Amino acid sequence: MATVLSRRTNAPITPLTQIKDVVWPDRAVRIVNSLDAAGIKTVGELCRLSESDLRKVRQIGQGCIDTIKEVLDSAGLSLVKHCSKCGAPIDETGRFAHRR
Repeated sequence: MATVLSRRTNAPITPLTQIKDVVWPDRAVRIVNSLDAAGIKTVGELCRLSESDLRKVRQIGQGCIDTIKEVLDSAGLSLVKHCSKCGAPIDETGRFAHRR
């Protein structure tokens, strides 16, 4: 997939890029509107969410999550991953701290 660009600057997206400025695939209006309604305004805010967090956003289903992950991946970014045992966030290195 090609690098995702910002509509405004025609530069690669960064965590500071506004969600509405990302060049999304066709028919992704639902994603932009749903994220906006949930108060998620920047790519950085989106990257701090996990798949399970996104499933709680109204009108965001697995198809939308897959599209979001593809767009973030093409920009070298990703959603947060969580430990399946305790729910603790896992960083890029695969390290996490179990809650006790």
